[in-house]
Amino acid sequence: MKAAEPVLEGNLSEISMRQLRSMCNETFKDLDAENPPFGAAVRYEELSAEVRSRAATIRDAGSANVPRTIFRDSVFHSQFELFYDGVVAAYLRYEMRGAQVRLLTTNVRKPFRGLNLEATLIRGALLHTHRRRLNAVPVCSAVAMFLLEYPQYLQLIPAARSTIR
Repeated sequence: MKAAEPVLEGNLSEISMRQLRSMCNETFKDLDAENPPFGAAVRYEELSAEVRSRAATIRDAGSANVPRTIFRDSVFHSQFELFYDGVVAAYLRYEMRGAQVRLLTTNVRKPFRGLNLEATLIRGALLHTHRRRLNAVPVCSAVAMFLLEYPQYLQLIPAARSTIR
């Protein structure tokens, strides 16, 4: 039977999260034995408390006032949608004509204006049509303004590519 390491004293912050989890797993294996070594329960509790504390810190830091945006193609509604914290904040209506996607109009709902979601939505729409090997045709003035502000996306527009070269 393996002797338990002494109960950790002091600060566990110098140990990496990977090492900490490994030590926690090893200590749990010791506890799972028929006759666990003396102090293994206390050691396991210290280690697992440190893992929980670090995980909570990472989780809190990752979600600290950073809203999540999700881009989606709603084929049924013929629009690209941008969700902001789970709510449809903006959409870009389109019309399919063969291999062309005519980008018709954008709309950003009032509570979400000023968050630059329109640019995120248009960028997503252009990249999505490019990935699907479709031709984006900007009809909407907001898309045209976006292309003026971000000329690197002009290469995704077939008509613009022919005039650029």
